[in-house]
Amino acid sequence: MAHTTKTEAAALIGLSIVVALYALELLLIAIENVPHMVEDPPEWWIAREAGRPYDSRTEDAVVDDAVKSNLDAFPDISSLSLLQDSKLLHAKALLPLARLPNSLYFCNEEGTWLTLSTNGLGFRSGDTVATSSAVAIVGDSFVEGLCVPKTDTISGQLTSMGVPTTAFGISGSSSLHQLAILKEYVIPARPQAVIWGFFLNDLAGSDLDREARHPILGQYLNRSFSQGLIEKRQLVEERLRDYYLIRRNESQTQLNNKKQSTDAHRKWLIETSDFLNSPRNSPFMRFVKLWRVRSRILGAGLVPKPVTRIQEAVIPFERYERFREILNQAKIICDEAGIELYFLYIPARLEQTIAPQYVSTVHTRVLEILRQLQINLIDPSKQLQQHSIQSLYPLGMHTRQHHYAALGYQVIADVILDAVGDQFIRKSKSEPN
Repeated sequence: MAHTTKTEAAALIGLSIVVALYALELLLIAIENVPHMVEDPPEWWIAREAGRPYDSRTEDAVVDDAVKSNLDAFPDISSLSLLQDSKLLHAKALLPLARLPNSLYFCNEEGTWLTLSTNGLGFRSGDTVATSSAVAIVGDSFVEGLCVPKTDTISGQLTSMGVPTTAFGISGSSSLHQLAILKEYVIPARPQAVIWGFFLNDLAGSDLDREARHPILGQYLNRSFSQGLIEKRQLVEERLRDYYLIRRNESQTQLNNKKQSTDAHRKWLIETSDFLNSPRNSPFMRFVKLWRVRSRILGAGLVPKPVTRIQEAVIPFERYERFREILNQAKIICDEAGIELYFLYIPARLEQTIAPQYVSTVHTRVLEILRQLQINLIDPSKQLQQHSIQSLYPLGMHTRQHHYAALGYQVIADVILDAVGDQFIRKSKSEPN
């Protein structure tokens, strides 16, 4: 009898352990928003799995193919690269603020590569210095319109609605860089209104601090400072072209090595997909085999780590003050030129589910600064929340990119139109070109 009791006790303990392990597996499945594939799959792979068109070439390969077709194409060189690289720019005391004028670059957030082009100033829109646009938008990659056709960008959609709009957006730029663009390019264009596009990383990251420390960009905190870049357009283009050619040659030199690495990664993705799609590794069997428990506790590596959340670091008071000083300068400059200034708050990706309290704190502080400076606010947050994540972002919520698809930009453009559209539609129609 005693032997039977011990057996039953051992069986009960074993059953309890099994139940606990499977309960833990269910919990991990519920709280971890990660696929079984890879933590950060490339866009072409997500498109392929969704049955959509895709192009698995790397950016370097796309540029190389374009150059072979005699196109003036270059890698996507961010503004941060210009700030950090001293090969050409710092040594000659000249800091370009835009991309290489009249050139091509590429972007892929939906599985296929989109060809983007710059105008004579190095922006995606605004063809001349003395533009006839009623509205100018200053900002980062969201204002630039990554990664959609020009007609689907915020400025493109506003223009199609009857409000001629020029976008002075540069990917990777933060607030001080944007103040410099306002001084050098926007004010000379004399729009009737300026919309200042703001995204969370303008404050959450250290880009603004880095810009303020830059020997040239930091001088834009002095109201009278200017590089006179419009007058130096030819020199700026020559310097940028030299720099872009260096970077393109570097990328083409490394192309073969990168191709081997990319081919190996592609092979691994395909083999992994075949492995996951086999009957013995169906979702039910992954549960039975305790893939997540084995990955988290035993380090089996069967499931990637959870998606990284927005870093909830405390934003230094000094950074808010610098941001306030930049906006105050922008307001004064626009007021002196007789230009109305609006502030566009562009919501962060998935901010309702990732670090909402952190995002809310930043939002509150920014709005308080706007109230102090008496700057008009345009906030499309509520309107965007009425749409699903899948419809607002390229490839839905599984992509690592945070830029909007055409619908997201359309919602933002509609909100801008409601805020400023009527007066500028009337003015643009009544004034001669």
